[in-house]
Amino acid sequence: MSVKRKIKLSFIFFLVALVGWISLNFNLVRYLVSQGAHQLQIIYLSKPVIEIMNDTAVSEGLKLKLRFIDSVRIFARHELGLSDTKNYTTFYDQKGKPVLWNLYACKPYSFEEKIWNFPLIGSFPYKGFFDYDLLEKEKKELEKDGYETWISEVAGWSTLGWFKDPILSSMLEDSEGEIANTIIHELTHATLFIPDSTEKNENMATFVGDKGAEMFLSKKYGSQSLQLLNYKDEKSDRKKYVEHLLRGCRLLDSLYSSSFQYNLPVSLILVRKDSMINEIKETMDTISFRKIKFAHFKKKKINNAFFMIYKNYHSKQSGLEEVLERVFGGDLRRMIDFSVGRK
Repeated sequence: MSVKRKIKLSFIFFLVALVGWISLNFNLVRYLVSQGAHQLQIIYLSKPVIEIMNDTAVSEGLKLKLRFIDSVRIFARHELGLSDTKNYTTFYDQKGKPVLWNLYACKPYSFEEKIWNFPLIGSFPYKGFFDYDLLEKEKKELEKDGYETWISEVAGWSTLGWFKDPILSSMLEDSEGEIANTIIHELTHATLFIPDSTEKNENMATFVGDKGAEMFLSKKYGSQSLQLLNYKDEKSDRKKYVEHLLRGCRLLDSLYSSSFQYNLPVSLILVRKDSMINEIKETMDTISFRKIKFAHFKKKKINNAFFMIYKNYHSKQSGLEEVLERVFGGDLRRMIDFSVGRK
């Protein structure tokens, strides 16, 4: 057989295999095409920050916040050693509308989460959607399969270097500390990413975002500045809130384990579960917060998928704090360098 004929047959086999794979994974392909199209649209509509800064029609308030984000980027690169990317050098105006949501799913009587697998980037316990109609369709299918679901609006995301991630207009509504936290959190993802390890990735990014934002505000405004003191109060409130939810997660997990150990009927487990969740919501009132109000929490109809978010993002914070102090002497830059394999 000639070389030309071999190449031709190989190409035909490849096309047949590709068509077969697409046929078997049509929903995944449709999802990826939709995500890619929306991502490209956002990139196309995003404006370079440098153009906005030179536009006399743009308000000084917006320019001030964009300069602030640029200073966070510089700090993250030089002081923390995070990757020098072109992320957050463009700006996307959402026109007051959300652009991306994450869908989470979990079994109703255990913390067994739904895992989605994607080509090249691995597996995740959530699925992002730019198209809310597609999200709603998948949500309903998951609930038919017995999952509890939760939808969370995304304030920022990292494409891990695949695209140039923009500053979202919704980010600018947050306090300076929260903005710095979000930018450093996402730049941590662009610097350190462990495939198929969402809990490790998110906990590390959350930890670096929290610590890095505090360091940045101290350096920029001073250790006794109002900006830093406000952020510390916000951080303290969030920590109390998260710790309360993680305690609730452990209580529910214990309830599920003991219930199945004694072969309790599902109807009784549901009653006990609902009672425990109501108690978790009611006892939030016993916590003293300084800055952030969590009154809306009691109105939420929370479930296992809701609790799983906090487990994935926050369950390892105390362990990371201990490692930072015991192994790296409180030096966050050294900890990041070690994590990415730099000497």
